[in-house]
Amino acid sequence: MHCEYCPKVAGGRAQMPPADMIVPKIAGEWVGWVRTAAERVESSGRGLPARGEADCVMSFGRRVFEGSAKRGLHAEMDCLHQARMLGLPLETGEFKDAAHACCLICASALAAVGIRHVPAVDPDPDACMSWHAPGFLFEDPLLCVGLMGDRAAHLWLRHLTPAVRRQLRGSLTGAMTRLLAGRWE
Repeated sequence: MHCEYCPKVAGGRAQMPPADMIVPKIAGEWVGWVRTAAERVESSGRGLPARGEADCVMSFGRRVFEGSAKRGLHAEMDCLHQARMLGLPLETGEFKDAAHACCLICASALAAVGIRHVPAVDPDPDACMSWHAPGFLFEDPLLCVGLMGDRAAHLWLRHLTPAVRRQLRGSLTGAMTRLLAGRWE
């Protein structure tokens, strides 16, 4: 896949677009992908009762993790992050309890790692506000494509250096969630 930033001459270097140009372009492509997230997962259409302080409880094999939005990630992403830190296969994740339906972006991220069944998906874009994800979703090429779609991932991975990507990750997710909710400034 090529875009306007890819070199037109064989052996040329990829252009590095200015950040203020690339973030809105990636956010726009990502929004289109996220809007179809509910189609990439199966849902029973109802949540599961959460226990205690946890907003979400997921198992990865025999390991069980309690996710909480209080740690800065949506609860599902918190469980995913904990499992990844221990090197567990993420595609084995299963919901045990969930206080809320997954937002569209979490559903897309869960589908990206191979988790195809969620208790429920909240189609309201406001549920995605203040969304953050573990960095590995933005750096692994296959997971990045699953998270944000081919075109956005191409722009993100091919035309931005790792250092710039780390700096822009918060700006990108903020821009994308505002655009998804129809609040683009």
